[in-house]
Amino acid sequence: MIIGMVLNLSIGVSVRGGKLSIYEGERLLIKYVYVGTWKPYFYPVNGPGGNVVRGIDGREHHNQYGLSLAYGGHGEGGSTNIWSDYDEPPYGPCGRIIHKKFDRIEIDGEMAVFAETVEYIRPDEEIICEERRAMTVQPLPGNELTIDFKQEIGKPKDPGDNPFIIYSRVADWMRIYDAINRKRPENPGRIENSRGNIGEEATRGVTAEWCDYSGQYGGEWTGIAIMQHPDNPNFPGAFFTREYGLFSLSHRFPKDKEEMILKHQVYVHRGDAKSGKVEKQFQLYISSP
Repeated sequence: MIIGMVLNLSIGVSVRGGKLSIYEGERLLIKYVYVGTWKPYFYPVNGPGGNVVRGIDGREHHNQYGLSLAYGGHGEGGSTNIWSDYDEPPYGPCGRIIHKKFDRIEIDGEMAVFAETVEYIRPDEEIICEERRAMTVQPLPGNELTIDFKQEIGKPKDPGDNPFIIYSRVADWMRIYDAINRKRPENPGRIENSRGNIGEEATRGVTAEWCDYSGQYGGEWTGIAIMQHPDNPNFPGAFFTREYGLFSLSHRFPKDKEEMILKHQVYVHRGDAKSGKVEKQFQLYISSP
């Protein structure tokens, strides 16, 4: 199936081979991989300096790839593990997030919007919950980009803390520590949050409205920020950050609710958090209808 050039000649969407791709003209913005994987994910995600996320890499933390939504962590809170991507112990057998259908795919002015229904399933194939998710991709001047997420999640039939996760495993050139060769790269990246804290120790486990990871590629700094909306439960949540290239945010499903709605924006920008004006973009995000 090919979908594109519907309302705006600069934006195109194609769906083929289990991947949804969005273009601005001939330039690929993102690919969304939704078939043949433990959980759907975005890879690549192209910004001013090129792709800002890592693909699947079996050398270390093979379960961390692209920009993605997950669940349960390593199972330490008692919920099904839809994070580790293992069939065997100690972390497996793990569950999966399964694509059921695209509810809509459309081009709306300068934006591409697609809505998807997924199911969270346990290793025994029992359904944990259903989720309707909508993702809006908008190219910005200077090859910058935003991706808005809205998740409508039904009550999980699963024990434990029921954490729903958004995360990014950044491209290797952006990381601060090379976990494979156990050394710092010549030009390390930078982690910074909305409180002005810099580095893993200052941002890991710290509540913040947003967190940003940036690095230098080909002499140009590029970053990716995850922003959380004030409407989310327990806003602002605490980010989990690692120098080897991961940052994430989780929200526990409220025990007294039948549905949880989560909203986030991912901002791919030029420069680091300050020069990329991440705080300004966050204010635009939360003030938009």
